[in-house]
Amino acid sequence: ALKDLVGARNISASVVAEGDELVASVVDDGKGISGEDLTPDNDSFIFKEGSSGTKSTGLGLSNSDQRIKSVGGSLSVVSFNREEDKINTYSNAPEFKFDLDEFNRRREAVGGVKVNTVFEIRLPITKK
Repeated sequence: ALKDLVGARNISASVVAEGDELVASVVDDGKGISGEDLTPDNDSFIFKEGSSGTKSTGLGLSNSDQRIKSVGGSLSVVSFNREEDKINTYSNAPEFKFDLDEFNRRREAVGGVKVNTVFEIRLPITKK
């Protein structure tokens, strides 16, 4: 179902600790996300409730952006959209800097599959 939604043959998820952050990533080789869908002031913004036309994306994205921010985390999306032949980005992290070389490295890093979209969530690891 998810593979059909994003037009992907391959979807991969990982969770790793990087320094003082927990980093969860989901990558796929699907059709990519359009620039409109990654623009916060657009009606089709993927993190806005009802953006799918069904009142839900089915992925819980409508409030994940705010929930992640509320615990000091960040969410970033980098996607190569095949129809637009363009890389589109979104991040709620103020220090987010898109690195084309890093994206291209990650695009090739999943078993030789050309990755088109990277969702990345970074959460602080706190010690009590």
